[in-house]
Amino acid sequence: MHPQNHMEKLSLSGLLGLVEMALAENFFDQTFYITAETTDIRNYRERNYCFLKLIEKDESGIVATADAVIWRQAYPQIFDFEKKTGIKFDKSLEVLLEVSVEYSPKWGLRLNIHRIDASFTLGKLELQRKETLEKLVANNPQLIWERNGEYFSRNGQLPLPSPIRRIALITAPASDGQRDFKHEIASNPYGYCFLIDEYLSQVQGNGAEKVLVEQLNSILQSNRKYDLVVLVRGGGSQTDFGPFDSYDLGVALAAFPIPVITGIGHERNVSIADLLSNKAVKTPTKAASYIIEQNAQWESGLLEMHQQICQLSNQILDELTTRLSRKSYSVLHISQLLAERYQNRLTKTEQALNHLNPERVLERGYALVSKNGRIVKDSEDVAIAETIDIYMKDWEMQAEVKAIRD
Repeated sequence: MHPQNHMEKLSLSGLLGLVEMALAENFFDQTFYITAETTDIRNYRERNYCFLKLIEKDESGIVATADAVIWRQAYPQIFDFEKKTGIKFDKSLEVLLEVSVEYSPKWGLRLNIHRIDASFTLGKLELQRKETLEKLVANNPQLIWERNGEYFSRNGQLPLPSPIRRIALITAPASDGQRDFKHEIASNPYGYCFLIDEYLSQVQGNGAEKVLVEQLNSILQSNRKYDLVVLVRGGGSQTDFGPFDSYDLGVALAAFPIPVITGIGHERNVSIADLLSNKAVKTPTKAASYIIEQNAQWESGLLEMHQQICQLSNQILDELTTRLSRKSYSVLHISQLLAERYQNRLTKTEQALNHLNPERVLERGYALVSKNGRIVKDSEDVAIAETIDIYMKDWEMQAEVKAIRD
């Protein structure tokens, strides 16, 4: 006879009942704080409970796993977590939980979640982000640098062209971000026209950062003269923004030779992509509005410059007209003065000539002496015994020279 024939036989439920009693004896009314990663989320919001699985990993992979549940009385913890973090309660979250051990023969071992510590998850995400930034700065000093807690990139130093006309748009196909951006651009109140080439991409989930980098490379390989690259996506949970905090996308954006604007739809935090792009705005709609406003400012500057040129031209014309009027007056005045001066000189000259007129000289009692029709001006012009003509006012005579005395 085999020894087991003398052993007490138990049903499965009986054995598991013993396990239940043992667990209850050791874990009754006790809670524990544990850290774990979430997966296999089944969230029944309309019923106010959530089933999930908790796992722990190391370099070799998963080292522990447990089923967990959030019952109705603790279900508001999910809303509180999402409100404080801006993160959807979903898979792949590192969380700090207050749990109790729960066991039933029918459903097995489960951890009953009583509290979710939001600050722990935020801290983990921020720590990962900070480590990525430090690595980016250390490995790419020519592209990315930090000063007084603020991060700068080579792309961020590129000037925006004016006006902005041709845009490369990186976005998910048929997404809210794509529609919002294009609608805002098309309905701009100034009637500006833009040429937009779309580079459709995965923007969330595993491998999204690789696709985004590939699309940036596609823009460069197109050899099209884009004024701007716009990277947009619609709203989503904070964990959906993981690709925008990735190392590879950060390097690609910092090194990109065309200014990049990000509008990736999150109000709470700033991603690494935001920090290393040329300009970061909160949403796709605001990205479009920013571009429109840049062109409006450029147009306003042109109009203001045109107005200034017109005003300056009118001022110069008025000044030249005034100066010309003054010059004309001066020329006229000087001409009159010169005319008067020359008229006076002519009058005096005329008077002098009249005074020297031989007829006037003869009237004053003088005589003119000539020889052979030529006026005698000097004693050397005549000789003794020569005949000379003498003219008086009313008569003339001839005489013979008898003597010459100086």
